[in-house]
Amino acid sequence: MSYKRMTLALLLVVVFGVAAFAQEARVKVKVHPPEAYVFLDGTPIGNNTRDVFMTPGKHTIGVYNYGYAPQVQEIDAKPGKNPEMSFSLVPKGEAVKGPFGALQIEGGGRNAVLVNGKTPDYFVGHGDEFNNHIFWSQQLILPPGTHQVTVTWRGTELFSGPVTIEPNMRTILWLHKGGKTEMQPWPDAGKPIARPRFDAGAASAQVVVAPPSGQFTATPGQIFCNDPAKLAWSSLETVDATMTADAAAKPVPAAQGDETVSPRKTTTYNFAAVGPGGWVKQSQTVAVDPTIQSSLTSAKPEVTYLKVGEQVLVNEKTELNWTTAHADAVTLQPVGNVNVNGNTEVAPVPEKMQIGKVDETKTYTLASTNVCGGSDSKTANVHLGGLIETNLVSIFFPTGYPDRRHPDLGLVASQQKELERVAEIFRIYLQHTPEAKLMIAGYTDPRDTTKANLKLSERRANRVKDYLVAQGIAADKIEIQFFGKSKPLDKTMVAELDAQHPALPEAKLSSNPRTRWLAYNRRVDIVMQPADLQSLRLYPHEAIDAKVLWQAPWPSLKEVQQVR
Repeated sequence: MSYKRMTLALLLVVVFGVAAFAQEARVKVKVHPPEAYVFLDGTPIGNNTRDVFMTPGKHTIGVYNYGYAPQVQEIDAKPGKNPEMSFSLVPKGEAVKGPFGALQIEGGGRNAVLVNGKTPDYFVGHGDEFNNHIFWSQQLILPPGTHQVTVTWRGTELFSGPVTIEPNMRTILWLHKGGKTEMQPWPDAGKPIARPRFDAGAASAQVVVAPPSGQFTATPGQIFCNDPAKLAWSSLETVDATMTADAAAKPVPAAQGDETVSPRKTTTYNFAAVGPGGWVKQSQTVAVDPTIQSSLTSAKPEVTYLKVGEQVLVNEKTELNWTTAHADAVTLQPVGNVNVNGNTEVAPVPEKMQIGKVDETKTYTLASTNVCGGSDSKTANVHLGGLIETNLVSIFFPTGYPDRRHPDLGLVASQQKELERVAEIFRIYLQHTPEAKLMIAGYTDPRDTTKANLKLSERRANRVKDYLVAQGIAADKIEIQFFGKSKPLDKTMVAELDAQHPALPEAKLSSNPRTRWLAYNRRVDIVMQPADLQSLRLYPHEAIDAKVLWQAPWPSLKEVQQVR
């Protein structure tokens, strides 16, 4: 290379070097005590008062010395020289009691020494404070146990690994021998148990690291599913802490804290806090009882159903009440999904709708589950009684009956049976409708005088009333009306009614329209109130005594007595 080219190259190096230097920021950091160590953005730089170089911009400068409260300041560094920063640390912590062991570090220079962590809060001193135990006392005193020791400077680790400290013994860590350790007697072991955390002189240094302590509780230790338990913890001489629930760990405040938990199964919680002096670990178990407590009751275990024809007169309701404890999901069958606690009204309906007595048991089932795997089932039975009947039908009478001399005659056997059915229906209806009444209306065919027919219709209405009273119906629940021949069914209506009759045509007793018309008008209609249930004008063609009812002439006394 020519002389000119060499000169140019050197000039370029100088120019670029000066330019780079001109862009760097510098700040003088004054510290007290002088052993304190300076960290730039969490990276150890060195101990004592010094100039710290950094790129322009925002940074944090922290100063640490074990046995003192650390100080951290922020700086927005400008290129070149910046104003001086001063740190004067304040002593912190009481004297430390043993047992102890000593750690001697050889070959560490002035590299930062951190124990059990790699952030500045784990700093305990630098290597030159803990070497050469021959002529003066330079030692790091630690609680017995295995500690993770890191020796580092400006982001480069000289050593990081486990070191075991035995009680009343001195462990020597030989960094220039690849991190080899050896155990030797420790002459200072017999000194007073309580030692200051930091003691330094012109040519000596002693750092005594306090062991951590802590407390971890779970209240209560046993819960039901979805109930809370409170975890509370506190620790001393620690920097970081974690809490583990089974396998999942998360950081928590090291000094103290609490948390409300609601585990779904029995869970062991582990609290671990670490500081320069080691670990404190405690466990608490919260036992979870998945048991669900539930109840299901019916306000009325007996309810009634009454249906006549297509009309439901009584469909009595009952209230189902249920409670659950420690449940998440609840179903009430056959209702469906319900709240965990509540009530609902149900109106049971028979499964079998055949004519006759209703006698069924309805079962309601409360099924509860929770996220903890618990389940419970409760049932409530409701007995459904009552009656399903065909429509009420009007009551028909033979010609002329009951007459004045025989007011108790004329209600033939088939019509008595029909009234017994009316009485049974009304008794059930009355139990659930106290205001219920029976309206009885008597009619006649148009033969004879108006006055005579009015009396006849009255006797017919009263005969029906008397028979119902004899069946147990209170007289004040029956009201009678009598219209004689004043409101006859006309022949067209009779023809229509007869055409709709369910009996076969051949079962009908007469094809004479007038005979049919007369027979249909010799009747008593019944209305059950307030349901407005009206009797059908359905002639009893199929009745065994239909011939006596049907004939237009006045039957003899003997004929009527035979079918009474």
